Parts: sequence; C-alpha cells; structure tokens
Amino acid sequence: MNEAIDRHLQNKIIPFWNRQVDKQHGGFYGFAEVDLIPNQFGDKGSIKMARLLWAYSALYRHYQDKSYLKHAQIAYDYLMKYLYDKDQQGVYWKSSYSGQIINDTKHVYAQSFAIYGFSEYYLASHNNKALECACDLFQTIEEKAYCQEKNSYHEQFTRNWIPVENTLLASNTIQPAYTTNTLIHLIEAYTSLYCSSKRQDVRERIIGLLQLFVDRAFDRSRRACFTEYDVSWRPIDTKTSFGHDIETSWLIDRAMDVIQFHPVQLTEMTAALCENTLKNGYFEGVIDSGRSEEKPGETLVWWVQAEAVIGFLNHFQKTNEKVYLEAARRTLDVTMTKIVDHRDGGEWFWSVDQTGKPLEDYGISENWKANYHNVRMCLEILKRGEML
Repeated sequence: MNEAIDRHLQNKIIPFWNRQVDKQHGGFYGFAEVDLIPNQFGDKGSIKMARLLWAYSALYRHYQDKSYLKHAQIAYDYLMKYLYDKDQQGVYWKSSYSGQIINDTKHVYAQSFAIYGFSEYYLASHNNKALECACDLFQTIEEKAYCQEKNSYHEQFTRNWIPVENTLLASNTIQPAYTTNTLIHLIEAYTSLYCSSKRQDVRERIIGLLQLFVDRAFDRSRRACFTEYDVSWRPIDTKTSFGHDIETSWLIDRAMDVIQFHPVQLTEMTAALCENTLKNGYFEGVIDSGRSEEKPGETLVWWVQAEAVIGFLNHFQKTNEKVYLEAARRTLDVTMTKIVDHRDGGEWFWSVDQTGKPLEDYGISENWKANYHNVRMCLEILKRGEML
C-alpha cells in the first residue's frame, strides 16, 4: 500500500496543485470549484499560501525533486511580495487575486502557518531570509500577542497590532477569546521553527504552550479538548472536535520528541485524545466531523480523515496495539475510496456524504483547503514505514 500512497501523492495530489499556479499574478489561484476549473479572480489567503509553501518544501525535502522547490518558491515569493507586512511585521489575512490587500487583519493563526511555511522552506532551500522572517514572526507574536499575566495569547489584531474581537475564528454567533485551533497550530509552528533554528527561547515557549494546553484546553473528565473559551478560559462550546483531538495527539507527541520533553501529564493526554477518538468518534473508517446538525459519522471531511490516519498510526507505533493500526488502515481505505476525487485531474473533495457524493458548498481548492493535510498524511505514512 505504501507504493500506492507514493503513486497517489505524485500522480494525483501534486499534479492538481501544480495546475493551480497563477502565472500572471503570482502565487497560486485562490479557488477552484468542484468542476476543477480555477477561479482566476479568487482571493488569496496567507494561510493557504503558507500551507502551500510548507507542502512543497516538505515534498522537496523528501524527494529532492527540484520542481517541488520551484513551486515552494512561487508560494514564498507571493507571501513576501504581497502578504508579508514589512513595516508593521506579520502577515495579512488576505489579498485579492492580483495582490491588493483586502483584509489587513493580523491573526495569530495565520502567523503560525507563516512560521510553519518559512521554517520548512528554510530547511529545504537554506534561504536565510525565510528563517529570519520566521524568527521575526515568533518575536512579534511573543511581544504583541502573549500576555504573561494571563499566560495566554490574544488571537486577532488590526494591522498595527491593536487587539480586536476574534471574529475570523468565530463559529456561528460565538466570538471566543481563545481557541484550541490556534493554540495547537502555534505549537506546531514553534516546533518547526525550533527544528530550523535550534533557538532555546523557542524551546522554552513550546514548553510553556504545552503546559498551557494541558492545563486549559484538555478536559480530563471527557478525555477530550474543548474548542473555544472566553477571556477567563471558561469553555463556551462543549462539543468535541475529534479531528482536532486526533491531530493534537500526534502533533504534541512530535513536539515533545523534537524538544526532548516528555512529562507524564502530556504523554497521558495525547494517549487519551487518540483513545477517545477511537472509542467515541470512529465509525468503521469514518471520523465524526463534529458537525452538530448531523448524525455522528454522517459526513466525511478531508482534513479530519487525513489527520486520523496519522494519529492512529502514531499511537500504534507508541503502543504496538494493533487496533490502532487497523483503524489507520480502515480510515485510509475509506478516505481513498470516498474522499479522493477519482475524475481525471481531480484531487480530494472537501467533504462527502456516506455514499461518496461531494457537498456542493465547498470547492476543491479555497482559502481553507490547500495540499497541507493530504500531502502531510502521505509523507508521514512513507516516513514511518508501516505498511498500510
């Protein structure tokens, strides 16, 4: 199966994204409908461009194929030319198709992915400017967003870093002060930055973030995380996001391995998150997407499925309990059968129902969907060496 994953990655996923290059305006097209036709006038978000930067950089590091490094540079150049604020620091939320800034909000979530992309690009290209930008973003987040008194990170700001309400990561009518989503991706970003820089102050902040996560985000009684919180870290949404929990389980394991820091309370937490996902969020290869209006397991979501494959595989390699290997295999099989778009030129659908019919509200490519989750899933399978 691993040979099939390699073929799927190189013959299905990568060619689709190669076709999304915007040769006229730079970067990659911001949107492609389910009909696979790129929207040449789609907005271009910093999160998506940073994820593309990370993915192509990681692909180059794995395959040493210079075409992947070339595509990484396309994303890097667009970020630097249009989305990176050289005056006030940080990356903007979104530009138009031609590079005009249409939302100059600074959000820690977007800064995190910029760090993640810049750090991986440095490891691939040895471009010192990329590492410098990643370090500058780290410093800016710590100076502008981190409140030592509350041991918390404010998430959303104006262009010149004035704190505002967290509207960009709000769900429905709820505007949380803090989100688990931002917290885990900040840990992910700092872990990558530590790999590229070996800075001890970065390692120290990773430790602080890990402690904040286990103290605030993890609910021991439910063996799951809350998703959104008010300014006092009281949960304002009690639903479980199994996709984020299973992603968190392996990302925090990765962070602990990278910085060589394995306190019991964290290792117990990552185990609990994976075990609870298998027990309460897994339905014969389908992971409950957490959509409150639907029955559990009714809808398959591309990133949830991809992260579950990695999370279950990671937990199997820690415990040697074959139930997790089987869950990884079954989840991968369902994903490859139903989420993958089997049309010529297709990639992965955002979401499908149990029959494999795609939800029409979402594009194949858009500002929240790049090649980050599925490229990473494939690379993790190939690197870990288990036969799925």
